[in-house]
Amino acid sequence: MSRLMSPGEEAAYELIVDRPSATLAALAGSWSGGERLPAVLARLAAAGLITVLPGPPERYVATAPEKIASTVLVERELELDLAEEFAQRLATAYRKARAEAATADVVEVVTGHRAVRQRLAQVQRCA
Repeated sequence: MSRLMSPGEEAAYELIVDRPSATLAALAGSWSGGERLPAVLARLAAAGLITVLPGPPERYVATAPEKIASTVLVERELELDLAEEFAQRLATAYRKARAEAATADVVEVVTGHRAVRQRLAQVQRCA
């Protein structure tokens, strides 16, 4: 889950998983992170990774890892779907632009004897 949480948040989450329904005092006794534990717990709660049960004293409960994983997977799938749709729109526009450019470059209408002779001479030189 390290992509979902910072190292401090991950350590706090694991601490809460190991100590279900623990108080801040109980968690602080085992906390060895560099950040202040209340700030880390506030971020976890705001992200929906833990629940704060009303007190006194307040207790902290971890959201089930399976729920977190499934939520993250659904979000990533939506992001991938949007990226795929964008890529398909770009590919369609790219093919359309290339087809129009190829058509425009293939046919050139030349009128008048002088212009025809110049183009004929140019084609002969290029050949």
